[in-house]
Amino acid sequence: MKTAVVVRKTLKYLLYLLLLTVLLLLLMVVYILHTESGSRFAIKQAINYAELDLSYANISGNLSKGLTINNLRYQDQTIDIKVINFEYKSDWTWLKRHLDLTDVSIDKATISVKA
Repeated sequence: MKTAVVVRKTLKYLLYLLLLTVLLLLLMVVYILHTESGSRFAIKQAINYAELDLSYANISGNLSKGLTINNLRYQDQTIDIKVINFEYKSDWTWLKRHLDLTDVSIDKATISVKA
């Protein structure tokens, strides 16, 4: 009888732990998609993970509604791309599983191929 009570309490605490973990993951997704600082964090982590030589001066906005990136630059051994201003607006909701870009603009893009 005592073992059944211990097993029941253990399962109850494990269920609470699982629920708390799911809630924290959901809050993290909301933070990344809907806040400017969360979007900057996600972009910075993606650049580091992909090991790209990508730099920018400023990012404003968020991933779910739209971003503006100033002085964006990508370079490797063969190419150098500079964009003064990259901006997109989007219409993302929880019910969709994809991001619809409603407006994309690029100001003064320069692409140089290295010899």
